Amino acid sequence: MNQEVRETDIYARGLLNKIVNNIEGSICLVGMLGMTAVIFIHVIFRYVFNSPLQWSEEVSRFLTIWVTFGGGSYAFRKGAHVGVTAIVEAMPDRLKRAINIISKIMVILFFIVIGYYGLVLAFEQIGKQSIAAKVPLVLPFSAIPIGSCLVLIRLIQEFIQDVKQAAFQPPAEGGTL
Repeated sequence: MNQEVRETDIYARGLLNKIVNNIEGSICLVGMLGMTAVIFIHVIFRYVFNSPLQWSEEVSRFLTIWVTFGGGSYAFRKGAHVGVTAIVEAMPDRLKRAINIISKIMVILFFIVIGYYGLVLAFEQIGKQSIAAKVPLVLPFSAIPIGSCLVLIRLIQEFIQDVKQAAFQPPAEGGTL
């Protein structure tokens, strides 16, 4: 899907999009700034004061998890995930659309499973703390279901857009099965 069409059609309008856009952006911004600050402080303590911080590696790892899942949703919004489309692009338009819809359904199901088991895993961590930073483990583990929900919102938006295109756009010349 064309990037300009992608942004204006399904991601720029509506309250849900504004909320999800802000959540994605906040997760990525806070996570990256936090990682940068923690790693910078760790380097200063290790090499200047010769006293490494015990908690910095854990905190930066937890922030990386959050950035990964928040950034995954952002990447779906921007169409930045890598895909091999050479074979699909050589197919007729109707078959391309069908494969696109089927692949979206498969990815949606995958993220439903990831989100469900991530939620189960997060609930199992209630009451536990990380060893060095004493961070409640439910915080880093909750990135999995929250990030999966954000990705699912994006995928469902794309799925609806793809179904609308398949239903209301006639195939291009020579694109029949």
